[in-house]
Amino acid sequence: MSGARLPPLPRKRGGREALARIGRIGGIRHDRLGGSPRKVNLNLPSDYLSKPWTKFAEWLEANTTSLRMLTEEQIIQKARAALGPDLARLNNGDLAAQIREWAKSHGFVLPGGGGSAPVRAGT
Repeated sequence: MSGARLPPLPRKRGGREALARIGRIGGIRHDRLGGSPRKVNLNLPSDYLSKPWTKFAEWLEANTTSLRMLTEEQIIQKARAALGPDLARLNNGDLAAQIREWAKSHGFVLPGGGGSAPVRAGT
């Protein structure tokens, strides 16, 4: 079948009418959602996560002396208060893991190191 061409696919009407004809998909009435779902832009800047991580790491280094005796949760609270929106993209579980690595690299164990901070996105 080398060189054979397939016929073009039939063109279908899209948009709201097509979604209304489909009716229910996954239990959601798509005709009541106001049309086609919006397109999601996944083209994030290259520093979308690295920039907040860098700021957090710099803050940890600059405040090592005052943070040594605090728990992970207390450090996270102080970091969020100090860095505010810069840390909004990072969740507490990831920050706690970074704090443990930072403490280990400086040769100390944080008090209450048995548990990790609760995972909460943003604040």
